[in-house]
Amino acid sequence: MKKHLFAKYCLLFMLVFALCISLASCVFFIEGGQSNAGENKGDGENGGENGGGNEGNNGGENADGGEQTPPVSHFEGCVSAPADSSANLPPYYTVLVVDGEGAPLNNLIVTLKGEDAKTVSEMPTGVPATSGRADFMALTSGKYRISVTDPAGTKYEYSDNLLIDETNKNVTVSLYNPRGKQVNVYGQIEDSKAYTIGEGIFLTDATESGKKQYFIIYASSSGVFEVCVNSADALVEINGDPNYVLAYDTTGEEYRLASNRVRFEIPPIKEGGEVTPIVVSVASADGAALTLSVERYGNLPPRPEYQEWNIITARGSLQPYSLPQGAALTDIDITDMTLSVTLGEDGYYYTSDGKLVVLRLGTASAYLDPIALIAGHMDENVGTTFGGYIYDEDGNYVRKDNFNSLIGTYYENSDAANGVYPLTEELANAIMVHGNHNGWFESDGLMYLFGEVTAPVNSEISWLFACCTVEE
Repeated sequence: MKKHLFAKYCLLFMLVFALCISLASCVFFIEGGQSNAGENKGDGENGGENGGGNEGNNGGENADGGEQTPPVSHFEGCVSAPADSSANLPPYYTVLVVDGEGAPLNNLIVTLKGEDAKTVSEMPTGVPATSGRADFMALTSGKYRISVTDPAGTKYEYSDNLLIDETNKNVTVSLYNPRGKQVNVYGQIEDSKAYTIGEGIFLTDATESGKKQYFIIYASSSGVFEVCVNSADALVEINGDPNYVLAYDTTGEEYRLASNRVRFEIPPIKEGGEVTPIVVSVASADGAALTLSVERYGNLPPRPEYQEWNIITARGSLQPYSLPQGAALTDIDITDMTLSVTLGEDGYYYTSDGKLVVLRLGTASAYLDPIALIAGHMDENVGTTFGGYIYDEDGNYVRKDNFNSLIGTYYENSDAANGVYPLTEELANAIMVHGNHNGWFESDGLMYLFGEVTAPVNSEISWLFACCTVEE
C-alpha cells in the first residue's frame, strides 16, 4: 500500500515539475522576443542602445527612449524589411548631361564632391532616371562640385562657377561643345566635308573603321595648341590649310606626342586679319565615335618668324633724282671678276672707274621683277615683306628688319622715266638682307637667282644684280 502511495506522489510531483518548466519556457520566450537586443548595447547591427540612436534589426529601445518595435512572430516565418520611404521621394539633387547640340547623354558617371573633399557620391546618367539625368537621393544639403566621366574613363571637371547647392538643385551641364557647320574641303584628299570647330571638347561621328573625319580649327588666339582623342588606337593628323588639304601629316617630330595626341602652332594674327585655320583629321580604329579635345597649350616659341618686324625707314629727307639728260644705263655684269664698288663721300656707290651706281626700283632687272613691285608699291594686289632676319657673328638671332617703307620712299623719289635711284648704303643693306634671307645668293639653293647664268658669278658683287651704271 505504501509503495503505491509513494509511486502516486512521485508521478504527481513529476507532472507538476514538468508543468512549471513548460510555463517558465513560455514566459522566457515571450520576453526574449521583445528585448532580444536590449542587453547588447552599442551593437549597431543587432540594435539596442548604441549611443548613436540607431535601431537594431530586431527592435529594442532607442538610446533616446523611442518606442519599441512590435515583436516579430517567429511562428510566421521571415518577413520582408519595410520599404525605403525615400524611394518615392523626388531626388534631392539632379544633374542633366547633354552634348553640344543639347541632346541628353546616357552611360556617363556624374560625381558630386563636397566642399570637404570627403563627401563623394556617384550616379550614372539615365539609370533609372530620365534620359541623360543623374539623380542623387541621399546627399545632405551642401555645396558640391560636378564632374562627369565618359565610358572611356575620361573625366571632365567643371569649375567652381558651376556648383550644385540649395539654390541650384537641378543643374544642366554640357559635356561637349557644339560643332560648327560642315564645309567642303579639297586638295590632295578626295572631296570631303569638315566640321568647323574652336577650342573645347567635341564629339566625332561614328564612321567606317579607320576612315578619316576632318575638322577645321579656328583658334581664338595665337599659340601652341594640343589636339587629343580618347582612344589610344586612334590616329590624329595635322593636314595643313583648308584651301588645300594635304593627304599626309605635317606634325613636327617634337609635336607628335602619341598617335592620338599632337600639337600645332597658330601664328600671330596680323592687324585687321583673321586667325590661321588648321585642318585636323581623326581616324577611329574601330569606327566608334570619339571625344576630341582642342585646348591651348602655351605661347609660341621665340622663333624669328613669330617676332615683330622692325620697320626700317629712310634716313633723313630724300631729294628727287633725275637721270642726267642724254645719259644711258648699263647693267652691271655680275660675272666681271675685276669689278668692285665703293661708297663715296656723297653717300652714293661708285665703281672703281668712277661711275655712279643706281638701283632699279621701278623697272625689272635681268633676274627679277621691280623691287618696288615686290615691296608692294606698284600694285596694291602684289607685294610681300621686303626684309629678313639679322644675326650676330655667332649666328644668334637679333631681330628682323622690314624695308618696305624705305623702298617706298626711294621709289617715290626715283627717276620718273627709268625708276632708278643712286645706290645708298641703306638701299644696299636692304638688298643684301632680303637676298640672304630668301636664298638669292646661295648657288646650291632652290631660290638661287643666277642658275641660268653660264659664266661663273662674282659672289662679291652678285648683290648688285639689279643695279646699273650711269654712262654720261
